[in-house]
Amino acid sequence: MAASGCWSSSNADDDDFELDDGDPIDNDEVVDPHSSDSISTEDLLQCADREDIDQSLAITFDFEISAHEMIACGGLVFGIVGALVEGIIELAENPNASTLPDGVEFDGEGTYFVQPATFDDLRMENRFYFGRDYEVGARGELITDNLFVMSSYLRSPQTTVDVSNFPEVRIEISHDGPGPLVELLGLGAEPPNPIVVGNSTLNEAQANLRDIEVESIIFFTDRPGSSTIEYSVDSPRMLAQSFLTGSPMALNMVNASGTGIPLDQELTVDVWGIEYDDGVGALNGNIDFTVRGGPFDYVSRFFYDGSGWPEISFACAE
Repeated sequence: MAASGCWSSSNADDDDFELDDGDPIDNDEVVDPHSSDSISTEDLLQCADREDIDQSLAITFDFEISAHEMIACGGLVFGIVGALVEGIIELAENPNASTLPDGVEFDGEGTYFVQPATFDDLRMENRFYFGRDYEVGARGELITDNLFVMSSYLRSPQTTVDVSNFPEVRIEISHDGPGPLVELLGLGAEPPNPIVVGNSTLNEAQANLRDIEVESIIFFTDRPGSSTIEYSVDSPRMLAQSFLTGSPMALNMVNASGTGIPLDQELTVDVWGIEYDDGVGALNGNIDFTVRGGPFDYVSRFFYDGSGWPEISFACAE
């Protein structure tokens, strides 16, 4: 079975498909095997015989399902940022916890990555950068300590929860001194001991975390059918706050290509202009590409309009 991306829900049926151009589909149409939409191939009849079209378009539909994985990866980045900002509350209550989402690993040097053991050809990397100037690091510098554990902020933290005046709850954190990221708590480089945790304390810590800049890179090689699709995509740095307020995540192409077997086709990307919108869990923008080789050469466009699957169009290549 082909490898899937960032924990996609795609099922095995997507790996191998057959285009259905029989009734009730017209002779100048094909069916998208993923969205079930009918797609006109009328323009291709200017350079191709009808019997050659279906097999020649297989690489396009392989590329379509590989590009679909960016939705799952984009959602994962939003989840990591949410865990960073909201997780400081959990760390205050349980300083021995880790709020790093399941499946995300930290390399100890500033990179948080997803590389599922069953998907050897996927790796997504995330890095965080200081959004303000601190003693530990200047604005824009890579944060190399683990942001998802309280020991990075305070040494040997211990929490005491007092509910004797319930419903009022008093939380105190005692510690053995500041950790490398202590300034992100908003209490300065030398915080009090113990720290009395209230709404203002948590709000200040979250404000500092929202100002952190986030960068993501996706490396993916996929073999969803008879093709091999490869692409690398990076998301330029954006504030954690922008993720939390639903700003779209740009997905800039570093490189992308595809090869199709058995027709000896090559897919090259001409335009890559898409972004991930977490509000709808889908993509916006378009990818234009050219496929050369096989019985004929053609160009295609994926157009995403807040959708998981694109509208697809075809034309003969020049």
